[in-house]
Amino acid sequence: MRFHPASIDGPSFKAGEIHRHLETAGFPISEDDCRRIIALAFGFSSWHELKTDIGAGHERTPYDEELDFGEVAARHHQCVGAVMAVTGLPLAVAHDLAEVTRFMGDPAAARARRTVPPKLRKSLGSDMVRHIETDFERRARGFWRTPEELGINLRWARERNGWAPY
Repeated sequence: MRFHPASIDGPSFKAGEIHRHLETAGFPISEDDCRRIIALAFGFSSWHELKTDIGAGHERTPYDEELDFGEVAARHHQCVGAVMAVTGLPLAVAHDLAEVTRFMGDPAAARARRTVPPKLRKSLGSDMVRHIETDFERRARGFWRTPEELGINLRWARERNGWAPY
């Protein structure tokens, strides 16, 4: 299944976020491998093929929030496979990292939907509002795990299961 983004900006950002996540977690990876993860997750064989496709005039594929659960689950499965194919990460860690590759819509428009309504702000208090909005932001950007949490999961996989990267 192919995802046709509107521009190369989104895929480039996601490749950079994967790189940052893995580097911070203590898993060195090249930027080329990060771009390859994104290309495979989007249904292409290479970054070059993805970039060429963007210039071919395809209409943008619907974002995850525009689809039903089954289609989103199929996309996620494809993303997990891309992460595992390039990195050799164990399944549980690949699931967490695959969230970074999600096919989300316009971050600015989505941010407006992720703020706590003014009426609730007063009753919740500033600390709770900050926590909720930070959680909204992390999830909307695909970060179910922070890089630090991902690092903990990687160390656990190494120690408990004897997993080692390629």
